[in-house]
Amino acid sequence: MGACYESFARPQILILDSLHGLWVVLPYVCMFRARTDSSAVVRTILQDELPQVQKACEKRYPGGKLPKISIIVCGKRHHTRFYPTREEDAAGKQMNPPNGTVVDRWVTMEKGWDFYLQAHFALQGTARPTHYVVIYDKNDMNADQMEAMTHNLCYLFGRATKAVSLCPPAYYADLLCERGRAYLYREYNMRDNQTVTSGTTFDWSRAPWLRGVHPSIQDSMFYI
Repeated sequence: MGACYESFARPQILILDSLHGLWVVLPYVCMFRARTDSSAVVRTILQDELPQVQKACEKRYPGGKLPKISIIVCGKRHHTRFYPTREEDAAGKQMNPPNGTVVDRWVTMEKGWDFYLQAHFALQGTARPTHYVVIYDKNDMNADQMEAMTHNLCYLFGRATKAVSLCPPAYYADLLCERGRAYLYREYNMRDNQTVTSGTTFDWSRAPWLRGVHPSIQDSMFYI
């Protein structure tokens, strides 16, 4: 189990090393956003991925001062929709709520911290808000601060000049996973005579994404 744990923590350490090369100091406030609607994935995040991030931080942060971590899960696979009660409060011909609408009571979870945010302006049809669930928070943010920060982040997506419906960190993660699946196509589609032995550790020195990328953009989000 120790070897597997080290191999899972390796990507987090590589990320911190790359950030340390780009920034003067490492961040001491870390906000992670994961896109999922599965309670099983939430358990995996808290039981497996969070300890890996903490272990990586312990190895790379100087002086033992570790960052404060918050984890927010976001999902859009739901059937919740909101409509304005007055016509003058609607945005556009579709009669959607204005962008920036937040609902954090009455229709949220009885136990837990969650909210719905419609950050975007729907160009067509009924707007679908994103459901955010705070599953871990060490930054002691209140509801207004968390909701305002999430809404402000929706204006920072590199492909758009307006707010997007999903918080960009989770949006970028989707794009990164799509690119990663293309990089690992060979490993996922090996023939029977090329099957990798169970338990074999991935060779990071031969990672496909380390080749064919110009050095000037290797440390950037070129995949967007």
